[in-house]
Amino acid sequence: MSSRRKIREAVVQFLYAADPAEPFVPAALESPALDLLTEPLRKKVSLARSKAALHLQQGRSNFLEPYRELVSRLARLDLSEKDESALPSVRDLYNAETEIQEDLDILQRELNGNKDPERLEQLLEKLRLLNQQSRAASARFHDTRTDLPALITLRKDAIKLTSKLPLYAERFVQVLDPTPPELPELKSLRKAHAAVADLRQQVTDRLEGITKHLSALDEQINGSLENYRPERVDRVDRAILRLATYELLHCPDIPTAVVIDEAIELSRAFSTTESKRFINGILDKIRKVASQPGDKL
Repeated sequence: MSSRRKIREAVVQFLYAADPAEPFVPAALESPALDLLTEPLRKKVSLARSKAALHLQQGRSNFLEPYRELVSRLARLDLSEKDESALPSVRDLYNAETEIQEDLDILQRELNGNKDPERLEQLLEKLRLLNQQSRAASARFHDTRTDLPALITLRKDAIKLTSKLPLYAERFVQVLDPTPPELPELKSLRKAHAAVADLRQQVTDRLEGITKHLSALDEQINGSLENYRPERVDRVDRAILRLATYELLHCPDIPTAVVIDEAIELSRAFSTTESKRFINGILDKIRKVASQPGDKL
């Protein structure tokens, strides 16, 4: 399905559900109808995010064995109660990084299998929280102070080991950013985000234009009815006619034949079998008005 068809379907569904007396506001686009229409594009975002996360976290698992060794060294020390609490963040860091690797493996299996967007987003959210925990634990033992020589050495080794970790942690944050930075590894993700944003913006622009001219559009539609009271026009048909009339009169870049053909296709998708002929007849009359210089709304 073309992006232009998706835009028209979103507009028609919004016009059908909205109160025509209320002015359109962009916030109203946070609706289940538009979410449904953008779902294929949002699936691409989930897939691109997951692939980028796996790619940019390659090598992070190399920290696990050194972290485990730090935890083992800490466990072997004969510590007082005061010293025992000096570096608990080493264990916290190891636990967080272990879970991160486990969930990255699950993420890879999901990508190789079902590719369920909801499951992918759940895993990415869990990884986001674990990434935060890892960063916090690393920051805590950087701030740790102790007088015990063995702990001082362990702390220095931990700081040296984690010197490369911030890059991995930051790259994961960038993967989840709604506006990913200009990294080659995030090109596909930026493209997927842009497709969703473009669709929403085009729907917004179309709805703003229709509501701006709504009274004049309805006047044009009502004036093209013959032996048919305006209040009898089906609500879905009214939405399709409003969109098509707006395009005929205010979108010179769209060929007239395309506008009418798309309106008929929308009627087939959303309305009754009788709507095709009805909508075609109304739009044919409005088309003649649109083709006359000076008569546009």
